[in-house]
Amino acid sequence: MTGYTREGKPFSKRYESTDPNEVITYYKIETRNEEGYFYEIKINMLGKELSKKQVKVDYTYKEAILGEEIEEFSVVEKPDETMKAGKKVVVQEGVDGIIQHIKTEKYLFDIRLSVDFSTKTVRKLQDKIVKVGTLLPLGNSGKTFSSSKEAINWAEQQSNNKNSKWYNHGFDVFPIDHTGKRFSVDFIKPIEGKPGDGIGFGSP
Repeated sequence: MTGYTREGKPFSKRYESTDPNEVITYYKIETRNEEGYFYEIKINMLGKELSKKQVKVDYTYKEAILGEEIEEFSVVEKPDETMKAGKKVVVQEGVDGIIQHIKTEKYLFDIRLSVDFSTKTVRKLQDKIVKVGTLLPLGNSGKTFSSSKEAINWAEQQSNNKNSKWYNHGFDVFPIDHTGKRFSVDFIKPIEGKPGDGIGFGSP
């Protein structure tokens, strides 16, 4: 007969006896749907099965690393309206990610039941984050406005007011940062001898 010992070792043995009722005990492995089952079988010398009882045993696993994959970090720039235009500050260093490709084999003693392929994150990817300043100096007006329309209206009033130091000046309206929520006015001196020349309007 062929079978397994209680320790899961395969064996083949021939039994001889004059007693037909002598009981022989051996073990058997059955596999179904990537699962393994270990049974204790009792038979007599005539080959009649007297009992079949499942015995609980633990699976074993073998892992093999098939390779590693490097994920390179990206540099992410985030505009910052509180810093001077062009200034850069690193707020988070970048770290390359490492991913392992793994093969896992599942065994019941020496019987391989299944093979699974998976990935494992050894080191998590972390992008480098850099703040980039977008804050521009105010125009020579020294003022800020919450919209370009508000800035243009004020600049036009100053340019047309004979009592204003900006009388008869042209002007430029511009956002002072990337948010589009703050604007300033820069006045442009008109060309001498041409009253009224040089008056301009910023884009709304």
